[in-house]
Amino acid sequence: MHNLPRVNPVDVATTADAASFSPLANEFPQSKVAAQILSIISTKGGEGKSTQGAYLAGFTADAGLKTLLIDGDYSQPTSCS
Repeated sequence: MHNLPRVNPVDVATTADAASFSPLANEFPQSKVAAQILSIISTKGGEGKSTQGAYLAGFTADAGLKTLLIDGDYSQPTSCS
């Protein structure tokens, strides 16, 4: 198991259809494998978003799913440390 600190639960929201966000989405043929995107967002710092993301990425990778974790916090990225 992963040795990450315990955190309080956070609100989790999923994103909408990627085609609505990318003008290039309609330029490429559709894949037979559906990509799923999970976003953990909040405007406040110190709520455990990066830690919760690391937990979720670890659990999905352990389950055998292809997983990519992107920490989009430019001011204090913690997933890479």
